[in-house]
Amino acid sequence: MSVSRRALLKATAASAVLGRVSAPMVARAQAAEFSYKYANNLPASHPMNTRAKEMAAAIKAETNGRFDLQIFPNNQLGSDTDTLSQIRSAASSSSRYPA
Repeated sequence: MSVSRRALLKATAASAVLGRVSAPMVARAQAAEFSYKYANNLPASHPMNTRAKEMAAAIKAETNGRFDLQIFPNNQLGSDTDTLSQIRSAASSSSRYPA
């Protein structure tokens, strides 16, 4: 049995249309509308980072996932100078430095 190119194109188009008709019922993962990074030089076990993680989870829950705050403790994004450069270039949103 040989399948013509025209028949193959019709079958492909029909399956794409049927797939789109049933697809709206499927919940799709959505990226956060606002995504911020918070970097600091304190260890992950420090109380400030513990509370920051709790705060990030609470904010994400209250905004239904529209706002995502990522916490980067212990100089994960680089030294103080590096994170300042990242803030200037908008790669990082916030940072905390000792006084």
